[in-house]
Amino acid sequence: MTHTFSKQVFLDEVRRHNTANLELVQATFVPLDQPARSTQPEPGEWCVDQCFQHLVLAFDMHLNHVMPALERDEGMDSAETFTRSWLARQNIYRKQYDPSMKIKTRPKVTPSDHFYPDVFAQFAAQKERLFGMLDQAQPADLQQRCWFLGFVPINLGDYLEMFVLHDALHIDQAQRALAAYRQHSAS
Repeated sequence: MTHTFSKQVFLDEVRRHNTANLELVQATFVPLDQPARSTQPEPGEWCVDQCFQHLVLAFDMHLNHVMPALERDEGMDSAETFTRSWLARQNIYRKQYDPSMKIKTRPKVTPSDHFYPDVFAQFAAQKERLFGMLDQAQPADLQQRCWFLGFVPINLGDYLEMFVLHDALHIDQAQRALAAYRQHSAS
C-alpha cells in the first residue's frame, strides 16, 4: 500500500469523497419521513438520525484538533507530497472504518434516542466546512501532528481523510438501518 502521495492528488481525493458522501446523503436520506429516520432496526442499534447525529457530534469534537494546525500554517508553503503517519499506516487504523467492525463510541459523541429534525442540514453545513478546510489545507503542511482522540498523534492530512472515512462508515450504517426499516414496513 502506498503511503506517500502528491498533496494535490490526496486533497482532491478527500474532496471527491466528501462530495460523494454529501450527494448520497442528500439523495437517499434527506427525503425520508420521520418514521424512516427515527425507527431503530433493533433495540440498542442506531436509527438513521442517530447515525447522522453521531457524525455531527464527532465532527465538532475533532475540529478542536484540526483547526489549530490549519490556522497555524495559514499562508505558508509546504511540501508537495503527503506521507501518512505511522498510525494511519497500521491495519488497525484502517479497520476502524470497516462496517463489519464494532467499536464502542465515546459518550460525548453518542446520540440520544431522539428524532433530530435538523441533522441533515447540520451534516451538510459541516461538509461545506470541510470543503473550506480542504481549501485552507492547500498551502498547509499536511505532515503537522494533530492529536487523534486527544492522545494519539496523526498527521493533519490523515485527520482530514478521517472525516470522510468516518462519514462513509456511518452512512453505510444508516443505509443498513433504512433497509431494515423498509423490510419491516413491507412485512
